Amino acid sequence: RGPFFHGILFLLAAGFAYSTWTRDRTIAPKRGDFVIWSQSAKEISALSYEAERRTLKIESKSDAAGRYLWAQATRTIAPPPKPPVLPGKDAGPADEKTVEPTVNKSEFPVGEAGDKLLAALAPLRGLRDLGALTDAQKKELGLDKPTATLTVSFGSTQKTLQIGSPVYGGGDRYVFCPDNQRAYVVADDVVRPL
Repeated sequence: RGPFFHGILFLLAAGFAYSTWTRDRTIAPKRGDFVIWSQSAKEISALSYEAERRTLKIESKSDAAGRYLWAQATRTIAPPPKPPVLPGKDAGPADEKTVEPTVNKSEFPVGEAGDKLLAALAPLRGLRDLGALTDAQKKELGLDKPTATLTVSFGSTQKTLQIGSPVYGGGDRYVFCPDNQRAYVVADDVVRPL
């Protein structure tokens, strides 16, 4: 019985190894079933992402070659903290000098990554619909003081999304939509590229 049993185990292991080796490695991004807004990516005219020390604005433009995306990014680098004044030593004029934060601005065309981002944003779907939240629930999910705000323009219509904490144990994010006063969980690949 021993060799027969080991032979069966070997065949099962070989079949599992073959199926793992030949499986399709392309994983479709998860989008979810809960519609946050239904406009299409082609309708996006601009978007603006504002976080504590950075902003990103992307506009849809066109020229003789067709439609393209143009980005303006601003990043603020906070100055280092002032060293503490030692006891018994007066702060001199050099110690009182304030250092302004450094602001880096750049503009650039957005290629394929921008097209993928727009496809993830419109139509925007959530993985979970958390419904209307109490103040305590907003605080728990980081939505009482959002880490960033995303505004997407569809011509004259604007849709806003407030971004909260990441979901525990993953990269997906809690978001709040002021338009319908509901909270959702959106996939990581919607927020991360921003």
